[in-house]
Amino acid sequence: MKEKHVDSLYSAVTQGFCYGQLKAIRVSGELADGVEANPASARAGAIPKLEVDAVVFRQSKAQRPLSKADAKEANANFSTFRERDLKRLAKSFKGRPFLRDHDRGDLLARGGTIKNSELTETETHFEIVQTLELVKPWAQEAALDGTLEAFSIGWDPPSNDLETRMNSVNCTVCRCSMFASDCPHLPGDSAEVDGSDQPVIVEAEFSKPRGAEVSGVTFPAVQGTQVEAIRTALSAARNQTPKKKAPRMDKETLAALGLAEDATEEQIAKAVATLSTKAATADSGSSARPTIYTCAFSKT
Repeated sequence: MKEKHVDSLYSAVTQGFCYGQLKAIRVSGELADGVEANPASARAGAIPKLEVDAVVFRQSKAQRPLSKADAKEANANFSTFRERDLKRLAKSFKGRPFLRDHDRGDLLARGGTIKNSELTETETHFEIVQTLELVKPWAQEAALDGTLEAFSIGWDPPSNDLETRMNSVNCTVCRCSMFASDCPHLPGDSAEVDGSDQPVIVEAEFSKPRGAEVSGVTFPAVQGTQVEAIRTALSAARNQTPKKKAPRMDKETLAALGLAEDATEEQIAKAVATLSTKAATADSGSSARPTIYTCAFSKT
């Protein structure tokens, strides 16, 4: 039974690290006379290979466990990688496939190959920068028309052995396996630590991950939709009932709801309920559709 819960956790988290920064696009090889590198040429299959440089993942250098002040550095699923494993993880992606929406089971979802993958650093973050070699028309067209702008890394645990997988995810607060019955924390919780009167943020820290693929994805406006599955899987393995945690929203969505960035879960829930009521009322008397809020990344 415990293996089922471990499977559920890894299923939820191994495709939940989203980021996007397209850095450069270039044609690999020569184009035929009169052919230009544009979406129409890609659609026609006239571009042999297209190379894309992109930042596909980033992780804050902030000390773990994160303080409340650094809470914004946690990702949407409150999951992180062990720092000393990041360089090896980055290199392990080389030669792996570039996919659409993490669809590992569909050959037609493969758009190309990860030609190179390296870990780089800024003053505040670790970043995985990759060169993607795109060969399929759908992937090339998406890169050229600007719709390929968000990425998500897909990764695997160090092995399929149950014990190894359980011991490869630790609590950033108590530093023991998050599957241990004596770990009282869940990702996203606020916790107290000895020697400090400031609460910290609980994250699940994964060790020795292996790169499997990187995908082009549509980035959601409301983030963290998988954190509840992670919390539920951990609680079930410990025979606990998890406290529900609302998904986090980005600042653009909060602003659209008329809320500040530090709005409480209660305020968010109330604003969403009000918006839903207004949408339902408008829909009953009009064919107009409610606004759908999305977020996008700027290319640099």
